[in-house]
Amino acid sequence: KTAIDEVLAAMSTRYYKNDRRIRKTVREVIENIASMGYSIIIGRGGVAITNDFPNSLHIKLFAPKNWRLKGIMKRHDFRSEKEAYNHMRFVDKKRADLINHFSGGEFDFNKFDLQINCEKFSPAEIGDIIVSTMLTKKMI
Repeated sequence: KTAIDEVLAAMSTRYYKNDRRIRKTVREVIENIASMGYSIIIGRGGVAITNDFPNSLHIKLFAPKNWRLKGIMKRHDFRSEKEAYNHMRFVDKKRADLINHFSGGEFDFNKFDLQINCEKFSPAEIGDIIVSTMLTKKMI
């Protein structure tokens, strides 16, 4: 397998022989990037890995399932809502499995510092909220 194949395999729910090694590498890469500071880590269990890092800000973007479903249907050209819904559930499970793996158990989503509903705010407004929060916390 190529390195890309191994990383993609590590993100699946199936077990591969190299799964532990790949997840260990993912953890090390995220920890190294976060320790350099001034980094934005999106997904990959970053919140579970860096939760104890000082001067960090953990943000969860979420939206109601119906709103997400419409976006998935538009972006992925699914033929039916059921197909899109199954895809959404599959991706959500993979994300939860990865976060739970890195947290060593069931992840406590109360560890996020800020949660923003993407249905209620535009991407520009979300950016403004994040920058404002960082200013308030004297991160920038």
